Amino acid sequence: MYKKIVDHAIEHKLALAFAGGVAAAIIGKKVMESQAVKEATTNCVANVLAVKGEAEEKLAEIKADAEEKAAKEE
Repeated sequence: MYKKIVDHAIEHKLALAFAGGVAAAIIGKKVMESQAVKEATTNCVANVLAVKGEAEEKLAEIKADAEEKAAKEE
């Protein structure tokens, strides 16, 4: 019985690929709409924004130090 199903499936590879694509799209849509994914992406973006702010502060400090050093060397 399984051999007959497998043989039938092999004959219709494109149909199986299409059905697999549809199934993947449906599952992907459900995953992307889930609250857990929303919370995870929100936390990720919040962390990126925090790191960006820290990087901007450090850059401002480095720039001020460089300007101070350049002024002393003149």
